[in-house]
Amino acid sequence: MAEPILNVDVQPGAAAGVHADYASVWTTPETCVIDFLCVTEPIRPQVGEDGVSRPLVNTTLVSRVRIPPTHVWELMKALEKQLSAWETKHGKQPRGTSHDE
Repeated sequence: MAEPILNVDVQPGAAAGVHADYASVWTTPETCVIDFLCVTEPIRPQVGEDGVSRPLVNTTLVSRVRIPPTHVWELMKALEKQLSAWETKHGKQPRGTSHDE
């Protein structure tokens, strides 16, 4: 089957997008869910019950996107393509968190 031509209707206010500091991915048997999170206050250390200090990051869910599992591979390929192009133009970035602890 030929690849579909998508005609995208952008709702008012959606074109600007929302800022997200983190993305969390989880699945159900029927769908893949990507939660986009925004940090709501400065990151600070917190000592857990095990006595280990870890950064406490308070966040707010700013968007939840549900996609069928069949589209996950296409999304991964598109992200890899875009990241490779970005790194070619701007240089490789260190992996891991972008927040100072």
